[in-house]
Amino acid sequence: MTITYADGMLYTLSENSVMGLVRPTPASHELVSSFKIPEGGKGNSWAHPVACSGRLYIRHGDFLYAYGVR
Repeated sequence: MTITYADGMLYTLSENSVMGLVRPTPASHELVSSFKIPEGGKGNSWAHPVACSGRLYIRHGDFLYAYGVR
């Protein structure tokens, strides 16, 4: 699993291509939402997601996905 921290949230990407948005707290964590990235890349997802200027970038194989997260 890869993890990126931005704007008080954790963006997690599992090796099975499931993206998660997690709100961390001192006592625990809360899964806010999750989704599976589109089919297309070969094999497992290993690249770290990147959050920049209101967009979330996810690379899987030769594909680059961009999502608005503002």
